[in-house]
Amino acid sequence: MKSIPLSYRIALSIVLIEVVMLSLLVWSNLAILQSSSKDRLEDSARNISIQYAQTAARFLFEADLAGLDEYSRQAIQHQEVAYISVFDRQDRKVYELGDVANKDSFRPDERIVDVDDGVFDLVHRLKLGETHVGKARMGFSLNLLNHRVEQAWIRGLSIAAAEIALTIIVGLFIGKALTRNLRDLATGAKAYGAGEKNIQIPVRSGDEVGQAALAFNQMVADRNYAESLLRESEQQFHAIVEHTPDLILLTDANGKIIFSSPSSDALLGVSAPALVSKDVSSIAREADRQILRDELNKALANDHMVHRFEFQAQLPSGSMAVFEAIVRSYVNNPDVGSVVLLCRDITERQKIEAQLRQSQKMEAIGNLTGGVAHDFNNLLAVILGNLELIEDDKDPALLSERIDEAMKATMRGAELTRKMLSYGRRAHLEPVALNLNEVISEFQGMLRRTLSERIRLEISQSRNEKELSDISRL
Repeated sequence: MKSIPLSYRIALSIVLIEVVMLSLLVWSNLAILQSSSKDRLEDSARNISIQYAQTAARFLFEADLAGLDEYSRQAIQHQEVAYISVFDRQDRKVYELGDVANKDSFRPDERIVDVDDGVFDLVHRLKLGETHVGKARMGFSLNLLNHRVEQAWIRGLSIAAAEIALTIIVGLFIGKALTRNLRDLATGAKAYGAGEKNIQIPVRSGDEVGQAALAFNQMVADRNYAESLLRESEQQFHAIVEHTPDLILLTDANGKIIFSSPSSDALLGVSAPALVSKDVSSIAREADRQILRDELNKALANDHMVHRFEFQAQLPSGSMAVFEAIVRSYVNNPDVGSVVLLCRDITERQKIEAQLRQSQKMEAIGNLTGGVAHDFNNLLAVILGNLELIEDDKDPALLSERIDEAMKATMRGAELTRKMLSYGRRAHLEPVALNLNEVISEFQGMLRRTLSERIRLEISQSRNEKELSDISRL
């Protein structure tokens, strides 16, 4: 059921208060009026009866019943006089006038409040000087008193009704005036709740209601400004998410994906809607899925830390992609309530870094070429010199020695070439037992020629065979 408007309730409250006050006022005034009217009637009745007794005594003493009758009729013209009865000294009724029915059992009344038959009965002795000539009974009707009280009630109720009607009008006016700002506030709040944004409630007063209207206008302005900032922020966020080349994922505390950026299609070959509700570890290859679970648990355990790690994902084409990931938990943040995972494809970067490292190695080899060239020249000089000596020397012992020297120089050159090619091509090197003192002795000349003159080279060779053996196994 629709509630009664506040203005009507205010008017009704005013009317009820007025009715209660008027009721108390009318009741008290009528009670006072009734009491005062009874007192006046009682006093008037006693004065009339006393005056009548004084005059009637003379007429009774003179036996002038005609004069008594005329005087009695004048006295009964008073509306409150109901009857008159006159008795002589022998208590015989000599005259009566008016309604004397049911007065055989006469009992005088002391006060009007004691009257139970509607007639105030009084009796006075008739005396002429000191001579007792009889008595007179007079009855005063209370109808006039009741009529006056009824008239007073009618007048009081009429005045009260007029005042109530006026109070209703004034109450409605006051209610409308008092609730005008509240109606404006309620109308504005209803319109704002329906989606209307540009609302300004007129402020017609500086009281509490006016302050509430001012607060509502300020709230609407602040809310509109906040919503505009939120819309701008959301547009910027969507623009970043939709156009970022990285993969952005939001998961719940259990690792279930609740949001994926559109870049998942290009990076993983899976559309963003298809990833939603899946476990976040499903984006990695089987061998790396536990890595994602562990890093997610670490982030949940400490939401103030940013965790970095790498994993590989198998693409629909069958190739592998390497991702660098950053994860942080915002589960305890009510504005986010999720775990944020940012993944960047570094497959091409790793390839480029590998190529860079290879080129740096080649550059290093090129830098070493100058120093190595001297060793090759020395080796070639040894080989050529021994070959020339073999051609001139006919001694078999010396011939064998020259051939051995040439062969050693050739083997050292071949070994040096093999090592350089292996280093440049990233070939697998087989470990062998070496005498480090001999290797260092052989390479110190090449190192001195390769290094800059600003670098001083000091070589300390070990003389402990056990220490040398332990070093050679490293």
